[in-house]
Amino acid sequence: MGCRLPDDVRESYRIHNGSNRTWLFQQGFLMPLGDEAEPCTVVGIWTGMLDCAEMMKNERGTPNGPIKADWWNQKWIPLTENDGGDFICVDLAPESGGRIGQVIDWSHELAATVVLEKSWCDWLESLAVRLESGGCRFAVDGYGGIEPI
Repeated sequence: MGCRLPDDVRESYRIHNGSNRTWLFQQGFLMPLGDEAEPCTVVGIWTGMLDCAEMMKNERGTPNGPIKADWWNQKWIPLTENDGGDFICVDLAPESGGRIGQVIDWSHELAATVVLEKSWCDWLESLAVRLESGGCRFAVDGYGGIEPI
């Protein structure tokens, strides 16, 4: 992908290289790094999104927060996927006022929408806090992932 992932993302992937398509997040499952030949991996989705971005080059998003208004940006690295074309991404090229490595929500209908946390570590920690405080639970029905209560 021609970039270096932030240290917290690298450390996270050293522990878990994907979640074997088990939904750990409301926004989908953690994808393995993989390669461009594998469609449902970080590199595979990122490569496919570059092709889509070329077709959508005249479209713009309307993000809330310091995110570029591109429809897709090659410096957005998708880490989760929900089988519906929506991703949680690490933003390596934020708009002025943003932070490299901020975690953003990307929707196939709206493009990038909002900054979720200032880093991957903070995003994982916020999920852990919600789980520990009883604000979320691991669902046993439906998609079987973590869901808010």
